[in-house]
Amino acid sequence: MNTQQEQLKDMGDMCLWCRKSSAFGSGRFVNRVPASTETEEGYQCGECEAEFSREFEDDMISRGEQHKELKQ
Repeated sequence: MNTQQEQLKDMGDMCLWCRKSSAFGSGRFVNRVPASTETEEGYQCGECEAEFSREFEDDMISRGEQHKELKQ
């Protein structure tokens, strides 16, 4: 049986986005979260998560402004 879980490459403590270590003592350990892509599993460090959250929030605000313009 060849499941998706078996196909994912374990990247250990590496952040899947910035590729920096999120291991204990790296300064990124406390805020890391488990993460995966289509091909890898590992972690997302807090810095990359914060950046993603800012971009997502900015996108939602932008979409909200577009909706207001459409309603007028």
